[in-house]
Amino acid sequence: MPIQIRYYLNKLIWDPNEKDKINDIDIVYIHRGAPNDQLRLNCGDIDKVNSDSFEYVDPETGYDKIIPFHRIEKIVNNKNKEIIYQKAK
Repeated sequence: MPIQIRYYLNKLIWDPNEKDKINDIDIVYIHRGAPNDQLRLNCGDIDKVNSDSFEYVDPETGYDKIIPFHRIEKIVNNKNKEIIYQKAK
């Protein structure tokens, strides 16, 4: 059964048993113009999880970025290389 992205991100951010893993998890999402049209973001940088997106502050511009869940290609645990979520092709 595929994970629900919103549920997973909220659990990672708010569950005391999961919080220590947050910096091990990256999100790869579609970003047109980036190399391979993808950017990678560490989950520790997420500021807010919405019903259909997540938000973080872009370190280069200082502006909030809103990334809709449908742009997420995969969620990866960098420590053990486990793919937690991969978008169906």
